[in-house]
Amino acid sequence: MVYCAVVGCKSRTFTKAEKEKARQNNQELSNFRFFKIPKVRVHECGKTKQLSERRQREWIARLNRKGVSEDPQKYKVCCRHFSSDAVCQTDMSKEEIKELENSIVRLQLQLGALADKFRHQNSTEKSLGNLY
Repeated sequence: MVYCAVVGCKSRTFTKAEKEKARQNNQELSNFRFFKIPKVRVHECGKTKQLSERRQREWIARLNRKGVSEDPQKYKVCCRHFSSDAVCQTDMSKEEIKELENSIVRLQLQLGALADKFRHQNSTEKSLGNLY
């Protein structure tokens, strides 16, 4: 099971049993997309490595959570913490999506996107926007 690493966020994936129970009761479960903290690209050119290090540090700093810097790859952030312009959605129409009923519509982040929706932030604090 995957949990969101943002302090206070209750988003998580569902167990097979929960999914089956919802299916039997004709209920729809919320489908959250989780994004991994970006990896440092150590085998890339110097500038790419520096940018990826900076991006990872920024994600870790924004999470404001102990232990993340020791093993950032085990932490994930749900889509609720990204502004809508940071998330790319499929270019399919609603009709096409309905035709694919059981398919999952995948979301991905724009290059350089950073989470900017946190409860622990001051509400007047400005978003830093994209890093790249």
